[in-house]
Amino acid sequence: MSESVFHIQRATLDDLKPLCLLGESQNLPEEEVVRHLTDFQIALGNDGTLLGAIAIEVSGLHGRIHSEVFSDFGLSETIRASIWQRFESICRSRGLVRLWTQETAPFWKQNGFSTPTQNELISLPGCWQQFEKNCLTLRLRDEELLREALEKEFVRIKLEQTDGTDSLGSLKTVKYTAIGISVIVAIVAIVFCILLLRYFPALFHRMHPG
Repeated sequence: MSESVFHIQRATLDDLKPLCLLGESQNLPEEEVVRHLTDFQIALGNDGTLLGAIAIEVSGLHGRIHSEVFSDFGLSETIRASIWQRFESICRSRGLVRLWTQETAPFWKQNGFSTPTQNELISLPGCWQQFEKNCLTLRLRDEELLREALEKEFVRIKLEQTDGTDSLGSLKTVKYTAIGISVIVAIVAIVFCILLLRYFPALFHRMHPG
């Protein structure tokens, strides 16, 4: 059977029962299927038959590939390849830096997974520490470089916000200074008029006869 006679999609509630049945036949507990239902990418035949499924769980910038099940292991390599393409797209969209798996099929090593070093194991998310034994890993991006880039971007945004705040403060200072000068000028004008009326009433009558 070729790839053209099946398609890949994310599992939905409609797929729960057949996925649980397939998982049960391959020692995958039902509670695991229920808990990770939307992590599964599934392969469906043209007649809607579930042909296989693999899950990817995300924690922070790391992903874990797990729970492979197939109704026909003769299709497993073809289905893995198609689901792997979907996983690569998910990794790009989520910005993941590293993948982990305990799956033992040769396919994963053929696609770059390898036994992690002690330094690499340090980065394994705490929620997956129980999967440390016999795991494989694949680096997608340099985590240190990504962290440095994020830190630089944070500093840049912080500086822009500071500059914006300073500029806004300067504009407010100019505005309030102008208002203050206007008020002072108005007060001086009023005082001048009062003094003029008080000490030079004749001048006022000449300006406004009658």
